[in-house]
Amino acid sequence: MSRTSRRVRPSASGPSGTIERSHPPMMTEHRARITWSDAQVRHGLPRLRESTDPAWFEGGETWSLRCRFDRAPAQQGNPSEGYVSFLVEEAPHERLVPGAVLHLFERATSGHAVIEVLE
Repeated sequence: MSRTSRRVRPSASGPSGTIERSHPPMMTEHRARITWSDAQVRHGLPRLRESTDPAWFEGGETWSLRCRFDRAPAQQGNPSEGYVSFLVEEAPHERLVPGAVLHLFERATSGHAVIEVLE
């Protein structure tokens, strides 16, 4: 694992705070560059430092992708750098390799950003 990739554990707590899974899977974060659509730039870049939105590879299935930023995209500009990881064990984790390109749904525009996995 590169020094900029790290493993994160998704939340396993249920509504009552009880553990629903004894050993949730570890999801690896990958450093990525997000290039926002012109419409998103005009609207204003996201101010959140973490979000989960639909993402897909060209011609592929859609998966929930977590994006985490050290500084919000609104502070970074376009493109923005952050970390991405799938939320579920069944997702195609093996495809999140350097050079991989995904499309990320943009909530504000209903368009999509382009994600390039860097590490």
